[in-house]
Amino acid sequence: MKKKINILNVILLASLSAFLSTKSSAVSLDNIESPQIYLGTNYKLSISHFTNFSVQETNQTVDIIGLKSNVPNTEDDILKTAKNFNTQYNPIFKNNFTGFSGALGYYSGRGLRLELEASYQDFDVKKSKNYKTNDAHRYFALVRNKDDKAFQPQDDVLYRKRYRSFYSFMRNDGISIASVMLNGCYDLPFSNFKISSYACIGIGGDFIEFFEAMKVKFAYQAKLGISYYISPSVNLFADTYYHKSVGNQFKNLRVQYAHTLRLTPIFTSAIAKLNIGYFGGEVGFRFIF
Repeated sequence: MKKKINILNVILLASLSAFLSTKSSAVSLDNIESPQIYLGTNYKLSISHFTNFSVQETNQTVDIIGLKSNVPNTEDDILKTAKNFNTQYNPIFKNNFTGFSGALGYYSGRGLRLELEASYQDFDVKKSKNYKTNDAHRYFALVRNKDDKAFQPQDDVLYRKRYRSFYSFMRNDGISIASVMLNGCYDLPFSNFKISSYACIGIGGDFIEFFEAMKVKFAYQAKLGISYYISPSVNLFADTYYHKSVGNQFKNLRVQYAHTLRLTPIFTSAIAKLNIGYFGGEVGFRFIF
């Protein structure tokens, strides 16, 4: 988090410096119709729109049960006790207010722009008010056999002098998304020519970190915005956008074991499903060369 904040501080300081350096000089816009190359930096505010979360074992159907809210800690002895998993698990993901992106672009001088954009987003899991212990809300069990009298995994059994369990468990640390997108944009100047509106569509790839695994998904996005030329070399812009990842499956995810599983297979993996999309706004600067 500190690294991201430092990057944002550098971007904001560079942008402020460019703005102050142009404020005292006259704005001449004679050359903005000629082809140009630019670098863009911006801050992104993102609202998560994640739906249809589910997790199953790779080879069989299981029940998902969350860690109870009043556990004193999340040490191994807690996670390896079946009765500590006894609540519904329906994670809600936070919005992201510390996103950022950068772009390298080419402007044709006739309204058309092409840019390569890289961005980073981090959507953590919300902590319910009922949870008193840090990180307890992140854990859930993949339960093969439930107890007949309670909403929890069946108790461990002693088999050949060793305990065997009917569940494995996982930890949900949220979702991190690094995106690389190729955007095609069109700028439509207003009458005074310092201000223009624009629209962009883009395609590319999302590098998604989910349950300690990195998966690559095809992605697309759209933007609508407005820009203002502070000077011939500095452009201030703001827009709204929508971003969508295509494909909702995340396979071969690692699970953790309370004890050796009682039922076969005794080694397993998980498949998670989640529809990933987000929308929001961004504001930033383009530095034109």
